[in-house]
Amino acid sequence: MRNGLTIWRPGSIVDSFFDAFDHPAAYFGAGEDEWRPAFHVRDEKDAYLVEAELPGVAEKDLDVSVKNGVLTITAERRHEEKEGKKESRSYGKVTRSYVLPDETDVEKVAAVYKDGMLHVAIPKAAEKTAPERKVPVTRG
Repeated sequence: MRNGLTIWRPGSIVDSFFDAFDHPAAYFGAGEDEWRPAFHVRDEKDAYLVEAELPGVAEKDLDVSVKNGVLTITAERRHEEKEGKKESRSYGKVTRSYVLPDETDVEKVAAVYKDGMLHVAIPKAAEKTAPERKVPVTRG
């Protein structure tokens, strides 16, 4: 039985999620000028919580899904021009995937996006459930 969320990288060994961000390689090859939003994971009594700092991302550019026991969050911040000048902030597309623990209830996974913050709640369940479904993102 898996305990806690673990980060999933295709073709590599699955590391403990909580250990994965303790070193610079956690950004998976992002260059200095690439967009690297912060993702935070908490293990609460009744749920796992994933929070992503995604300022400047339109709701239509967010995707949260669960498939084969893996939660995947994809967000894209697009390059914009204002008054004929290009923005100097970084932009791009980011994807994070987490292997869900056996005791999660994927039918009740919920995502809320408000003020540039994405909040994903993954309730814990007594038994393993692993159906596939799209998680709607609601405005908070």
